Amino acid sequence: MSFFSTNAAISVLRAGKKHPRWREAAEYVIERASPEDRLLLDVGRQLERDELAAAQPKTPLMSFSLVQVYRYAGIVLLTALISGSVGYLVSDLIALC
Repeated sequence: MSFFSTNAAISVLRAGKKHPRWREAAEYVIERASPEDRLLLDVGRQLERDELAAAQPKTPLMSFSLVQVYRYAGIVLLTALISGSVGYLVSDLIALC
């Protein structure tokens, strides 16, 4: 069901976002807005996006904590130790044959 006048849609908008037809009223008013008003809406949306982007914390390139670095280094060293030991044992077995 569409609105019959802009005033009816604006009264729904004034009721707040909890009104069940709020989105429909907003779309109705935006469709009938002048080009200048649409430009203002676009500028307002872009300003909101810029504020949200500025409010988000900047993530560093390396987001590893020191504990994670130690854990990965330990895994690499343990893997190297095990593979070196296995290689040493295999070479001794080959020498015995």
